[in-house]
Amino acid sequence: MWIFTGFDSAWGGRQAGAVCHLVLDEHGGLTIDMPSWTADVRWETARERVVPQVMRGSENHVIAIDQPLVVRNARGARAVDVALARALMSDYGLGAHAANTSNPCFGPDAGIWSLLRALDAEGYVQDPAAVAVRRPGRYYFECYPNASLVGWLDSRPRYKVRSKDGDAWQRVLSFLGDLRRSELPIVNARSARAEVAAHTKANEDRIDALISAYTAAYLWCHGLERNVIFGDLETGYIVMAVNAATRKLLAGPVPTQRTLHGGGRSTPPRPPVSETTLRGRHASSVWECSDALQLRVGGVTAQLVCADTTNLWGKYNPWMTRFTGTDLLIRFKNEDGEPIVRFVPFASRGDAQRGMKVADDIESRAEWAELSAGATSARPLSFEVEYWYEEQP
Repeated sequence: MWIFTGFDSAWGGRQAGAVCHLVLDEHGGLTIDMPSWTADVRWETARERVVPQVMRGSENHVIAIDQPLVVRNARGARAVDVALARALMSDYGLGAHAANTSNPCFGPDAGIWSLLRALDAEGYVQDPAAVAVRRPGRYYFECYPNASLVGWLDSRPRYKVRSKDGDAWQRVLSFLGDLRRSELPIVNARSARAEVAAHTKANEDRIDALISAYTAAYLWCHGLERNVIFGDLETGYIVMAVNAATRKLLAGPVPTQRTLHGGGRSTPPRPPVSETTLRGRHASSVWECSDALQLRVGGVTAQLVCADTTNLWGKYNPWMTRFTGTDLLIRFKNEDGEPIVRFVPFASRGDAQRGMKVADDIESRAEWAELSAGATSARPLSFEVEYWYEEQP
């Protein structure tokens, strides 16, 4: 018997995540274990929810985790996240949140490493290439539900609750319901669709967990003919479903066959460093914090209103008071990884413009593409944030 599990971790712990288990039957169909398909999963309970007692006797179990599992860079974004944004942002508006070891989500004591160490101890191995060739065993890997959806739908539905796009939500629900008739069917897909019909954050998390689980099953079923392992197991990778168009854009990367145990290899150097001490360079000269993280301490809390996908405007955000000679850094408090995005003044007009544009670096553009998707003046998005100004040289 094969079991495929999806875990939407919510990264850092401020928000809860969700888990979904798909069980493969003797006829090649998948069944969602409905009682265990739940949200409100936190790091304290993640171990027992991802590998419940009933599954400990299963020798063939694949776990797809919606969170970076290999993070070695001390600042900025991983190479794979930058490459993904460059490949898919123009055609599909798809970026990725930046992951680095200066982010507490990936610090020495982050919840993800405890989970991976527990999986390692129970015989799980981080080796997506083994899943692609149906090698028996227990495995886990990193996935990205939005990227797989693009591969299946050839478009990017803005179904997140913050986007307030009911049509996109219905499209995703239709896709889920139609999986009962796919080559790799989910036999109770129609019941699942009814279960998550309401457009809520908990149901969004459950859908992300289901898409992650289906990504695991899809990799097992179709191998690298319809999936890619984008990146590598040394600096970071993402497993995703692809179609002909997205495979071409991603340039068909060759996956590594190397086995990597995530907890030990992915954890940044010790000794542990608390967020409040990350001002400047650590004495070991191994941990060097990013400029953005230095600004995490002492920020001002505000409600940000986003009315388009490029700029921030003072008329919607009265707390914005400076538009020339300074950059604006914003931390999004309730998003995965609490990303920080940099905004810079327009080239001309300054204070008269009363707005700032997203910075040109690929990390800021990719983050903002994810966060602002679907925002318009008629349907603005709202975020709880902390912000800082940084003087330009």
